[in-house]
Amino acid sequence: MQPTHRQESIGMPRGSTLRIDDGAGTTVLVREGELWITEEGSQEDRVLQSGQWYRLERNGAAVAQAFRRSVVALTRPA
Repeated sequence: MQPTHRQESIGMPRGSTLRIDDGAGTTVLVREGELWITEEGSQEDRVLQSGQWYRLERNGAAVAQAFRRSVVALTRPA
């Protein structure tokens, strides 16, 4: 049986950034902290708090920045 997704957790110090390329369908879950996310071609940015999540809607570049020390889980489609 093929796995349907792949998950990884990432620790992010305050002020650090994470770039996700061609991540449409990837879910970003903030386990701890606060995260700002912007996607290439989108007019809307998002700020996520602990326990909140967002599914990336577009391919291209998405950038996330930690407003405070954060732990982020990324779940990518297989």
